[in-house]
Amino acid sequence: MSNPLQLGKVLKIRSEVKDLLQIILINEKAEPKSQETITFPKVINLGEAFEKTNQTFFRELLGSVKPEHLLTVIYTSGTTGNPAGAC
Repeated sequence: MSNPLQLGKVLKIRSEVKDLLQIILINEKAEPKSQETITFPKVINLGEAFEKTNQTFFRELLGSVKPEHLLTVIYTSGTTGNPAGAC
């Protein structure tokens, strides 16, 4: 979530979104509002800790990708900079 307004919108409908596991707060100064919110720097730290104890996980995961697997690329509008694609 990029700002408190957007976070408020998600928290308001949270009970309707059963598959939502975690809300990542992009703003580093944001304070988590619930157990479901986490800051982006914390996500980075968790990933680094995971990689230390699971060093082959990502290589094995990449090796499991097949040409017939679906990939979706979503492009941003570029309203705050150049358009970008995210998988």
